[in-house]
Amino acid sequence: ADLVGIDVLFVDNCNNGGYGAEYLSRLADIQAAVNAGMVLIIHDRFVDNAESILPGGATFDIRRDFADSANINVRDNTTIVTSGGPGGSINDATLDGGCSSSHGFAVASSLPAGAKLILSRGNANEIVTFSYSYGAGSVIYSSIPLDFYLAGFNCGNVPGAFKNIYAPNVIAYGASLTAPCDSFK
Repeated sequence: ADLVGIDVLFVDNCNNGGYGAEYLSRLADIQAAVNAGMVLIIHDRFVDNAESILPGGATFDIRRDFADSANINVRDNTTIVTSGGPGGSINDATLDGGCSSSHGFAVASSLPAGAKLILSRGNANEIVTFSYSYGAGSVIYSSIPLDFYLAGFNCGNVPGAFKNIYAPNVIAYGASLTAPCDSFK
């Protein structure tokens, strides 16, 4: 009942060591809400075992890895995340050089057919941010530790890029995936 009427649920896992008990205890409710049309946006520091918290994610291969963590490239330039969003555009250099710009990746071939593979690391098969449909809703998942950058930390070569460009764009993208309101027809 707490999720009724929510079009977009934005979750930021700021724990490097796991997932919160409150979130874990509501996985079935979140999955049902996404299946019914809600958009779930997750930014995840932990990354390990993300398959278990994503609706329909049991077959995904998502890995915590810092080998290429300061390199984020655009893999799909057709979404608001990278092009035409309220924060501006993202290119292959926009999000590079941060303090662990990503905490891991999803293996591209493990993601569902039709998934949007939006951002990758240097290896284009190591997906940092992706979206996919689940029932009537959608999921956007990212291994970017967005909480760090939203808190105002600007380390490396990306002062403000995550907070001022990426974050507004990913929220706008999530909103664009919701069903249009009848009142606006």
